[in-house]
Amino acid sequence: MKDKLLRDIELKLSLQFPAEQREKVMQCVISCLNDYDVTERVTNLTVRYEDINERILKRYVACIRIDGKAESTIKQYVRTLVKLAELIGKPYTEMSAYDIRYFLGDIKERGAKNSHVENQRSYIATFFQWMLDEEMIRKNPCAKVKTIKVESEIRKPFSAVEIDRLRSVCSRPLDRAVIETLLSSGLRREEMCNLKVSDVDLDKRILTVRHGKGGKDRVVYISDVAAEHIKIYLGKRRIESDVLFVSQASGSKYTPGGLLEMVVRIGAKAQVDGVHPHRFRRTFASEMYRRGMDINTISRLMGHSNISTTQRYIYTADDQLHAEYKKYSA
Repeated sequence: MKDKLLRDIELKLSLQFPAEQREKVMQCVISCLNDYDVTERVTNLTVRYEDINERILKRYVACIRIDGKAESTIKQYVRTLVKLAELIGKPYTEMSAYDIRYFLGDIKERGAKNSHVENQRSYIATFFQWMLDEEMIRKNPCAKVKTIKVESEIRKPFSAVEIDRLRSVCSRPLDRAVIETLLSSGLRREEMCNLKVSDVDLDKRILTVRHGKGGKDRVVYISDVAAEHIKIYLGKRRIESDVLFVSQASGSKYTPGGLLEMVVRIGAKAQVDGVHPHRFRRTFASEMYRRGMDINTISRLMGHSNISTTQRYIYTADDQLHAEYKKYSA
């Protein structure tokens, strides 16, 4: 019990004092407790655990926010870590590899795909590695939890026929402007929602993405068709706002969830399955690659820091593979 008390004291000190000061304080505490017996009081244990976990999470969020993590990513991390603490009922400092496996197993039993379970494992592993780096724990319990094998899934882009059907049902200038911008720029939905009118240069067909994923700015390009429909949309818009895409009902900026609802509604009207903003991004990457654009350029336009990420977005149809084979096999 005394060892547990010392660990708790050391954790609380780690939240406020640098390592050198902590060591001096801990030496004094160990010396003072040497002649005492310590017993556990159970009544306030749960509250204290929750308090410790909350303080650790607040510090973690502050650190990853400074590192440039997107707010949507931060929410995913926090959601996973809160659920972990609720199920296991321990401070993060006392969790073991078994606890993490139990949590992941519980998610799997609820019917989640391996890809989702692996994402949860990745969030947890990153968190515990941060705790280790911050000297809150002596070893990372997630280091013993193996990477979960993700089922191979072919995610196809939109076909030319599907794109025509989506375009044909856009009755509002806003809908068509959004569809064309997604198709020609490959933007993430959060980036679409954050666009301002001042970020758009219709003459040069340029969009400036401010504070994209990782906190980075970048320039992307749009087609003549997209520029024309943005111009039509802005000309007919009766809402004064510096935000590019706003709700016609409320006049407020679209949220990522609101943008998702819009494209899902358009997809249902066009009778096209699997319509969501990310599929437009996949279509952009695949179409640019099919037309011969260098993968490094595609990666830069999409805001990827790693080409391997871009490669996962590119779908090559069988007929294209066959044509490439015939070109080089003769």
